[in-house]
Amino acid sequence: MSSYTQEDRLFKIDTPLGKDALLLQGFRGTEGISRLFHFELDLLSENSAISFSDIIGKNVTVSLKRADGSYRYINGFISRFAQTAMEETLTAYEAEMVPWLWFLTRNANCRIFQNKTVPDIITQVFDDLGFNSYSNSLQGTYHPRVYCVQYRESDFNFVSRLMEEYGIFYFFKHEQGNHTLVLADAPSAHATCPGQSSLRYVSVAGTRYEEDVVTSWRTEQELRTGKYSHTDYNFTTPSTSLQVSEPTVYTAGGNDKYETYDYPGRYLAKDRGENLAKVRMQEEEAGHYIANGTSDARALISGYKFTLKEHYRSDENADYVLTEIHHAGRSEAYGTSKGLSTDSYSNNFACIPLSVPFRPVRKTPRPVVEGVQPAIVVGPKGEEIYTDQYGRVKVQFYWDRVGKKDENSSCWVRVSQVWAGKNWGTMFIPRIGQEVIVDFVEGDPDRPMITGRVYNAEQMPPGTLPDRQNVSGLRTRSTKNGGEHDANVLAFDDTKGEEVFYMHAQKDRGARVENDDKLIVGNNQSITIHNNRTEVVEEGDETVTIKKGNRLVSVDMGNDTHTIKQGNRSVEINMGNDSLRIKMGNQDVKLDLGQSTTEAMQSITLKVGQSSIVLDQMGVTIKGMMISIEGQIQTQVKAIMTQINGSAMLQMQGGITMIN
Repeated sequence: MSSYTQEDRLFKIDTPLGKDALLLQGFRGTEGISRLFHFELDLLSENSAISFSDIIGKNVTVSLKRADGSYRYINGFISRFAQTAMEETLTAYEAEMVPWLWFLTRNANCRIFQNKTVPDIITQVFDDLGFNSYSNSLQGTYHPRVYCVQYRESDFNFVSRLMEEYGIFYFFKHEQGNHTLVLADAPSAHATCPGQSSLRYVSVAGTRYEEDVVTSWRTEQELRTGKYSHTDYNFTTPSTSLQVSEPTVYTAGGNDKYETYDYPGRYLAKDRGENLAKVRMQEEEAGHYIANGTSDARALISGYKFTLKEHYRSDENADYVLTEIHHAGRSEAYGTSKGLSTDSYSNNFACIPLSVPFRPVRKTPRPVVEGVQPAIVVGPKGEEIYTDQYGRVKVQFYWDRVGKKDENSSCWVRVSQVWAGKNWGTMFIPRIGQEVIVDFVEGDPDRPMITGRVYNAEQMPPGTLPDRQNVSGLRTRSTKNGGEHDANVLAFDDTKGEEVFYMHAQKDRGARVENDDKLIVGNNQSITIHNNRTEVVEEGDETVTIKKGNRLVSVDMGNDTHTIKQGNRSVEINMGNDSLRIKMGNQDVKLDLGQSTTEAMQSITLKVGQSSIVLDQMGVTIKGMMISIEGQIQTQVKAIMTQINGSAMLQMQGGITMIN
């Protein structure tokens, strides 16, 4: 048991080391709204060998005795502990006391929150670290954020910047053995200082009073901007202006002609922008009128309110919210006979009128992604492509330790295309498993955008490199369950002297030319069709011109049919021969209606075996083993001279035979 006691002192400390194991000789500290309180404690102990691990990270309570004998508590955790010197029979120690929220400065992370409100995100961060000493006094409406990223920042910086962005402030409620963080966004959250609803102002400093008083009071007003405006962009409503403005309610010195305009406002709907603009304007207004004072009132707590009384300027006698307090206390050296009357305490404080809503200043830097990042495209199990109506995809970043590489790993991420117009342009949707390059709008991790795709060791490029380094082009993959060779291909081989433009359609190919189609082949053209081919000229002509060379049409098995439903057929050979040969089969020429004319300048020969008919300019010669001419009604042979000669026998026979 200690030989010393703190019971008769103005302030004392309770620690896990036991009653009066540490004696509080003095302290200095600062607390404020939306800031970590920090107290430096001067301690004494009869134990010169305190184990630091027994006190580091442990909860302690500093108690300040008020004028009425009750205590005002300051509770916190020891973040630093030092042994400094030996003073007679006591060893001197120093310690720093901080809130539990300070521990968030010792934890940094990269993670993603989706479809959660800012208060829910903040409390999840608290809960994940096992801290539950907080209360929610928020009055505003907070819509879920589709996508919110904590990126390479401490948990404290992350929750701080979120609160600063949305105008949420916090302060601490202290009690013996515990302190509670209060989340708030409205003046109604400011309770009256316990046991000190009002403070009297006195102008004579250094005089002791029976009550706690304010001994100095200084006020100042600053000209601030008169309007806050900002805008943003939502690609789903690209033609809609999101610009909004919020004027100040505190006009002074012509500040209504000054405006702060910013972009981006970090919102996607105009009503959200209006709410944020109001918060930004209130952030500016919160510091336009500040009072600074000095007092010995131990009941003052940041985030709480009090009423100033008996100031010589009557309009200063009003309700104020304490925004910052600097505490200092010192006790007479232990081991002397002097007691409570020699202990001292004082504070300096800042406050604003209760009528002015407090908003935290946006001082916490936002994380900026420097450059681009790789990510993998993800989606539901069993799918190969996962997209929405805008061609967006989901990704998982390589720093994400929580994502399951599924459709919940990220928000929908827009994909940059080579060309993008209104229902025209290019469209290549990154597929699940592919690696993409992600950029961020103004470096904001909350606003990713895919700007490229890259190969990796698991997603290798088509072809063998560097062997086929001269070949470039495009190769797709059939889906679902397409194999290595299931692809549409467009390839360019730039090997000098062996250049090739190659196109492959895995199944069907369609092409439509709205006007003219022109093809020039510098050498040979070969077309192989494994099934049917149909060409339709709906209106107009077809012309095939062979300027030099031959034309060969070969039907290995099947028919060759030419049908002219209406019109003429003309074959013209300016120079050369026309030959038709049927090795096996028949030839029929039939005119259902009309005439047939065959004309030759020299001769026409019809020949079957040894029989022939020759038509030339001199006449017609018919030869054959047997020649039969039969006219069913009449046969007439007429000429200037007609000769009938039977070298063996001539037989003429008729029912009536008339000669001459």
